[in-house]
Amino acid sequence: MPCSTRWATPSERSYGGYAALMGAIQEPDRYRCAASINGLTDLKRLRAEYAWSRRGRRYIEAQVGMNNENIESLSPLARAQDINVPVLLVHAKDDGRVEVEHSRLLAKRLKRANAPYEFVEVERGDHGLMHEPSRLRMLQALESFLAQHMGGGLRVGK
Repeated sequence: MPCSTRWATPSERSYGGYAALMGAIQEPDRYRCAASINGLTDLKRLRAEYAWSRRGRRYIEAQVGMNNENIESLSPLARAQDINVPVLLVHAKDDGRVEVEHSRLLAKRLKRANAPYEFVEVERGDHGLMHEPSRLRMLQALESFLAQHMGGGLRVGK
């Protein structure tokens, strides 16, 4: 049984974190854990962040497929109580694409639901975690989490 970790490339980071969380929600028997790196968690917040731009709003709605009827059912934040596997949230404090508040709010909801989770807020990190110490911090947290929940693991820097 895999861990839901869908974040392989920089272009997949936001959506990859979202997909990992939704995978754990929609197919709970398929995953042992979920890892979200700079992931989207609150689709209402996302829509509000892009509301100033008609083009941005249309893009978000087309990509996520959200409308007023289904936005809650598609939002990991609104469905935190449905997450039954350990979750790793890693988010860069200075992420300019997906605000760190997405992960902060989900961490609060997971805590309230007594769900197992770890939250790592990376200092000096941007959305792509281009600052080497920030990227290393994320990789170390991910390696430790996967080793704990999946067994084995790689050694990432010392």
